[in-house]
Amino acid sequence: MNTLKPSYKGLLRNAFSLQIPSPVYDGRGLHEVKGEGLNWLFRNSPYKLILPFILIFQLTNSTTANDKTFPEHQTVSSSHFKLHHESSYAPAGVLNVLEGLHAKLLLDLHAFAPWASQDKVEVFLFKDAASYAAHTGMPKWAGAHVNLNTRQVYGYESERFQRAMAHEMAHLFFDSYFLVKKKHPPLWLNEGVATLMEYEYGAEYEKAGIERMVANGPVMPLNQFFAYQYRHSGPQNSKQVAHWYAQSYSVIKFLMRRFSNAQFVTFCEKIRSGAPIDDALSAAYGLQMNNTKSLEKLWREGIGK
Repeated sequence: MNTLKPSYKGLLRNAFSLQIPSPVYDGRGLHEVKGEGLNWLFRNSPYKLILPFILIFQLTNSTTANDKTFPEHQTVSSSHFKLHHESSYAPAGVLNVLEGLHAKLLLDLHAFAPWASQDKVEVFLFKDAASYAAHTGMPKWAGAHVNLNTRQVYGYESERFQRAMAHEMAHLFFDSYFLVKKKHPPLWLNEGVATLMEYEYGAEYEKAGIERMVANGPVMPLNQFFAYQYRHSGPQNSKQVAHWYAQSYSVIKFLMRRFSNAQFVTFCEKIRSGAPIDDALSAAYGLQMNNTKSLEKLWREGIGK
């Protein structure tokens, strides 16, 4: 048995070296794509730098975390987390990093997850990608995943741990706002929020890359962007999927950083209630930006600034 205490430094080093994008999430869970669809993208996309990598699903019976994998004595806790670790020792500093992410994320997302100030999130940390895949049924290249129903996050010790947790916790906090009403956020809104949080709090050193990708284009007209789904995307669409993710980051950054947090919350409230995007924009941003056309104009003017 390895009794050496692993260093947490390794979890944070070179997170940008991640090699995979995210699979499809549309509120119903992780979707298996057979044949050459997104699996090809995971292995071969030339746009690996900016593609998020996190898996998110809501199935309650897909993840195994039994007593043998995570015995009770291999648990550490902090104010907002209970972390189960497969390795003999928890990585040094892991709770500090989780608490730091928690504080930063709630500056942006507290209105969507007021429960997060009091309730603890359970994190199950496998020792490596192979163990993670063997116990959860997820592919080895997956960074992490979250079970929204139980508020549990599953991942493994790696150099991209902080980035993975930033993205996953953003999904957990943001999605819960919709889940309480038995609703799901639109794909562009959901992934845009998680990707923005990922790059601002988990991969700050890579923000320049995703910003350049948006600035250099191409970007979709917003009506097309809002409706875009890539479940059945294949090798020929890898560039388009990459640019869509970059655009989701950029549009959400504009909505969240150019205007007040209260306005973004109002926008999401209207979207959750089933309002069309134009009505939600008008209610939240008023004459500043009252429809998709005005959003597109202002957003495009601000690209690269």
